Amino acid sequence: MQQLEFWPPPEDWTEVQILWDDILGGPEYPIRKILDWIETAVGGEYHLSGLVGTKGFSFRFKNSQDATYFVMMWL
Repeated sequence: MQQLEFWPPPEDWTEVQILWDDILGGPEYPIRKILDWIETAVGGEYHLSGLVGTKGFSFRFKNSQDATYFVMMWL
């Protein structure tokens, strides 16, 4: 997938949040693996930003099917 880096993030894209509590709570949310995977995954455009108050990460996907694929892989 292709990461787009601009601000503010697109509000009409499908958002998936991964919280630090989830990342630190077990091996099923290894953030480095997630980032490596998304860089090579087939799909469209995505935007990555931190959540307010450093609560975790917000992934936004232009194509809702990419968001569904992401959720199936990581959540």
